[in-house]
Amino acid sequence: MVNHISPILSIILDIKALSNVYEEDWGNITLSGNSNQEIYKIFTDFNNVLLKSSCTDLVKYQIGTDIIIPEEFSDYEKDPSTIKWKFIFSKQGLFEKKVNSQFHCNFFLESSNANRWLEKLDPIDSKNPINLHTPLMVIICDLKTSLGSASFVVATSSDAECLFPTKNSDFLPRLDKIQEYVHFISETKFGFDPNTYSLFNADYSCKIGQTVLSHSAKVLAICMVNEYYDTNNLIINGIKRLKLKLYDATDLIDFTFIEKLTQLIAWLYTDRIGTRGKLFNERLTLDIKEGESLIQALVNHIESALSQAILRYDFVVLDRKDAYIKELKDLLKDLRSQSDLYSLKTRTLLGNFLRDTLATLVLIGFTIFTKFTENIGLDKKLLLDYVFNGLGLFLLASMFFQLIVDITDLAITTKELKYWKKASNDLISQNEFDLHYKTIYPRKLSAWIIYSCIAVLYIVLAILCFRYPFFLSKILDKKA
Repeated sequence: MVNHISPILSIILDIKALSNVYEEDWGNITLSGNSNQEIYKIFTDFNNVLLKSSCTDLVKYQIGTDIIIPEEFSDYEKDPSTIKWKFIFSKQGLFEKKVNSQFHCNFFLESSNANRWLEKLDPIDSKNPINLHTPLMVIICDLKTSLGSASFVVATSSDAECLFPTKNSDFLPRLDKIQEYVHFISETKFGFDPNTYSLFNADYSCKIGQTVLSHSAKVLAICMVNEYYDTNNLIINGIKRLKLKLYDATDLIDFTFIEKLTQLIAWLYTDRIGTRGKLFNERLTLDIKEGESLIQALVNHIESALSQAILRYDFVVLDRKDAYIKELKDLLKDLRSQSDLYSLKTRTLLGNFLRDTLATLVLIGFTIFTKFTENIGLDKKLLLDYVFNGLGLFLLASMFFQLIVDITDLAITTKELKYWKKASNDLISQNEFDLHYKTIYPRKLSAWIIYSCIAVLYIVLAILCFRYPFFLSKILDKKA
C-alpha cells in the first residue's frame, strides 16, 4: 500500500467497523456511532499518525453537538456514555498535500461510493480529477482486481504498492492533435488525454470496471467524430452525414471493444487523418441503423469497418504513388528553377555593374581627354560638376532600380513556391517539403552577400564621382 496513506487508511477502516453511519465522496469521509472506550483509543492512535504526517488539520471529532480536541479524548474514554460521536476526515486535503511528488493518490473505502463518484464525472471535462490530476491512483479497499490505464489506476489496497501510475505515453494523439480533426462546438472546457483512457487488460466485470470502460469508450469514440456539440449531438461525415448521440445506457462494452477502439484511433491519427477518417466513416455510415448510438454502432461494426478502411487506404496509396512521384519531380524542378533564378539575378547584377563601370570609364575618358586640356580654366568647372554629379546620381538610381526589381522577383517566386507547397499538401508532408526547400538556402545566402558587396561598390563609385570635381580642382590649382 502507498506509504503515506497506508496507516491512515488502516485506522479509518477500524473506525468504520465501529460506526453505524457511513458517508463518503471524493472529498470527505463521515463516520458516526455510539461512544465507547475503544473508539477513543482509535481516535488517539489516528491523531498520532496524523501528527507524523503534519495532517492533524484534516480531521474533525464531534461528541454530541460539541467539537472536541485530541487532548479531551482521555476524559471521554474514562466515562463513555451513549452519546453519539462523529468523525469527519478531509480526503481532499490529504490529496492536495500530494505527499508523493510523482503522482496523485486518493482512496475510497467501498467501491459503490467510488463508482457513484466516477459515474458523475464527464470524461472530457478539464475539471474532471482524472484529467486534472495526472497521473492518478485511486485505492479502493473492497476492490478485488486492479484496473485502469498507465496514468489512471484504480487499485486494490494490496496492489497499491506495486502499481504506480506513470506519465502518459504518446501511443494515442494528444488533445491539440485531435482538435485539428474534430470540431468541438460546446461550452465545456475540454481537457482530456486519450492515453489516460487507454486501458490495460484486467477484469472489468465489476460495476466500477464497467464505468471505467464506459468513460474510456466515450473519450476514444469522440476522437473519431467530425463535429462534437454534446453527448446527444455529434456529427460524422461519410457516405452520409449523420447526427448521432454518443451512447445509450444500455450499450454493452467490454475490454475487447476498448482494444479495437484504441487500435482504430491509433490508426486514424498515424498519417493523413482526413483520408483515413473519411474511409472509415464511409463504411460506418452505411452500416449504422436508425436510432443507434455511436458507441453501439462501433461495437457492432468497428471490426469490419476498420479492416475495409485499411484495405481501401492501401489502394488509395498505391493509386496515388505515381501522382506522388510526378509531384515530387515537379517540386524538384521548381526548386531548381528558384535556385537558378538566384544565380541569374546575381550574374545579371554583376554584368550590369561591369557595364555601368565601363560606361563610366568611357564617359570620363571622353570628357577629360576631348573636352578639356591641360590649360582648362575655372569657367569649365561648373560643367565638370554637372557631368560627374549626374554620373553619380545615375549609378545610385541604377543600383536602386535593379535592387527593387530583383528583390520583388525573388519574393514573388518564393511566395509562388509556398503556395504550390500548400496545394500539394496531401502528397508531400511539411517535413519532407522543408527538407527539399533547405537545399536552396546556401544559394540564397551567397546571393544576398554578393548583392550587398556590389551595392557597396555602386555606392563607393557614386561617391567618387561626386568627389571627383573636388580632387580635379585641387590638381588644377597646384598646376596653376
